[in-house]
Amino acid sequence: MVVTTVPAPPLTGRVSVNDDNGCGIEDEGSIVCWSDDEPELVDVPLGTFVAVSVGGGFGCAIDEFGAVHCWGAPVVYEGGEVLEDPHDLLVSPAGNYTQISAGESHVCALRADGLVVCWGENAHGSIEPPDLPFALVQAGNDCTFGLDLDGGLHAWGQNPIGRPLPGGVFSHVAVGSSHACGVAAGGTLHCWDEHEQEGDREELIPPGGSDWVSVAAGWDHSCAVDAGGTIECWGDGSYGEVSFRRGPSPDPEDNIVEVSAGMWSTCAKTDEGEFQCWGRVEQP
Repeated sequence: MVVTTVPAPPLTGRVSVNDDNGCGIEDEGSIVCWSDDEPELVDVPLGTFVAVSVGGGFGCAIDEFGAVHCWGAPVVYEGGEVLEDPHDLLVSPAGNYTQISAGESHVCALRADGLVVCWGENAHGSIEPPDLPFALVQAGNDCTFGLDLDGGLHAWGQNPIGRPLPGGVFSHVAVGSSHACGVAAGGTLHCWDEHEQEGDREELIPPGGSDWVSVAAGWDHSCAVDAGGTIECWGDGSYGEVSFRRGPSPDPEDNIVEVSAGMWSTCAKTDEGEFQCWGRVEQP
């Protein structure tokens, strides 16, 4: 019998970008955010934090004690009116948490016991996770993906991105607007879309190799980091989110420890503690 070893998911939450806004965790544990149109987002909570994630106009983070803190100005436009925080996104749940992931209008967090807790807009069940322990959770626009303890993929909510989901064992997964990517247990990259298959769209053709450790999915682009800290991006680069046409490109000598892909933007954190962004996002 062949036994597949399930790699531990990579450490996440050190950098996050959504639309034109980004946040990161400094090496000493403080939160820093950058935005050109969301002043409430940059007014970050004080303290020591271990993970952060940016949603639509708001951010959520986990402090050193495992508590969740959310801030910002999530809004929904309905009938010409602006509804402030209509889905109670800023109402943080009690408990001890280890991971957090914010979608456009919902948030999911991984409790210390492995169960997932979600809150916010319940788009087709996007805040109704299965009652089983997970190793990783990733919130998208109207759906959420998770990896169970055996490396199996799960999705809930409005999930047009592959039914059924790809089989096999995965160590990381990321969900974009209409595609998702995962790192298989052997270190290879796989991407798929709403047609339940890998295709010929640019964002669905990842680079080869078998030493990838993490992946990020944006609107129509994706990026991945390999075991040596090298980053590679693919897909639509209309705003420089792939080809680094706007904003500084990563220094080849920098080791990237984490990457996050937003709508038309990409941000990364280096092993020197620096944040680098390219595309349409405001610079850190």
